[in-house]
Amino acid sequence: MALQRKKSLPDVQVPLNAPASITREEVSVLSSARREEMRRMEEENERLRANPLLYLVSPHMKVRASEIIQ
Repeated sequence: MALQRKKSLPDVQVPLNAPASITREEVSVLSSARREEMRRMEEENERLRANPLLYLVSPHMKVRASEIIQ
């Protein structure tokens, strides 16, 4: 029984079963949405830094009473 070694590089002649790539338009839309989300998050962080009392009314900081009691 001969020792078989693993190939160091994949065989590029064999096509991979990779999913179809997305179009440039889809990339553009997703990139724009991500940039807008990051901009909104940064603006919210700046507002919270400038006025910490906003944490009291911030929707992502809401806690249920049952969580406080524990």
